[in-house]
Amino acid sequence: MHNVSRQVLALGVVLGVCTAAVPGRAEDPAEYCRSYASAAINASRAARTHDRCLRFIEENPARWALNYGNHFRFCMGAFGSGANQREWDLRSGELNRCVAGR
Repeated sequence: MHNVSRQVLALGVVLGVCTAAVPGRAEDPAEYCRSYASAAINASRAARTHDRCLRFIEENPARWALNYGNHFRFCMGAFGSGANQREWDLRSGELNRCVAGR
């Protein structure tokens, strides 16, 4: 049980950092997308530490890629459309489910 508590705490820290790293609104698309890409990489690394998350990585490798440039380019291309927030919500939801074992 202690190990599970440590994992949940670690996930909370990762998601907290990821969420804080992606500002809700930014005037500079490049600044926003740098934060978005960094947070996506952090989430991708966190997913790889949990076997239950591997299915999400296999189902959607682009979402869970460790390629900063791909996340940045996606963000820049979608900036202002709401797609970045939708993608982030999906990524966070999947990470929460697989880490928590739901």
